[in-house]
Amino acid sequence: MDPIDLTNIDKDEKARLLTSYRDGTAGKTIIYVEDRPELGKPTSQLLQAYAPSADLRWVKTADDALELVNEIKAKDPNAPKKMIVITDDDTQSAMDGSHLIKTLSQDKTSPAVQNMPKVLFTGFTVPRHDIRKNVVCFDDEHTALTSKPFDIYVIAKALEVLEKHRGEEAAEVLTHDQKHEKIYKGMSDSALKEFVAKQEDYYKTMRKRQALHDEQGPFRTRSDPKNRDHWEPDPETNELKPPKKTQEKIFAEDRDNTLEAIGFARAELERRAKEAELPRRRKEDKLPGH
Repeated sequence: MDPIDLTNIDKDEKARLLTSYRDGTAGKTIIYVEDRPELGKPTSQLLQAYAPSADLRWVKTADDALELVNEIKAKDPNAPKKMIVITDDDTQSAMDGSHLIKTLSQDKTSPAVQNMPKVLFTGFTVPRHDIRKNVVCFDDEHTALTSKPFDIYVIAKALEVLEKHRGEEAAEVLTHDQKHEKIYKGMSDSALKEFVAKQEDYYKTMRKRQALHDEQGPFRTRSDPKNRDHWEPDPETNELKPPKKTQEKIFAEDRDNTLEAIGFARAELERRAKEAELPRRRKEDKLPGH
């Protein structure tokens, strides 16, 4: 789906979007993920104010959000059909917002969870997407991406589009590989080649960072087990412990995801090259003497 720019919408369209958000969220559960109280409190209040009939759940971490989704799903397998997830990409937990979205999208136990509308706020550059203010991009039919800061009109438009594609009655649930194949088939040859080049550059940079990490020791990040500033309370004992995801695990996941993306893009380019070659070979086979 093409990105939608809401920079110049007029007051009538703004009013329509707020009505769409109010009506579209009625009776639904909105799970909002933000670990910073100074952002989470006003944003959750705004989300609730414009959706008075929704059940808004503000949680601090992506892990808490996943636990809540699974808890609701266990009580009622059909409940995810009336759920929405809105998350920041950077949350203080072992799982960030991007991984939360990916985990939900790959939930093989529940098509309803896979297909629930998901919105990700990000401050990073995302391959294949023009992430900027007042623009909503779509990773697939069920996932929207938008830049920080929060904008209620962008959220309203994102959910309006995603609800149309929720696909509750879809007979076929795409696998992880099929979803990626569908994404790359929709890209032009030039976009695919540019994507591969950027991913390969990112992979080289990532390897240099990993080498630096191995040489100089762990970075002082929240994923560093030695950085006690970001130790997390154990849910049972409440005792502070190192985070579950170490810097090494983050490197490994990042590496695997990057190589996987490069592989899918290259495979699509090879498939197109073979398709383009086939008519020429057939023509040669029909030439005299062949």
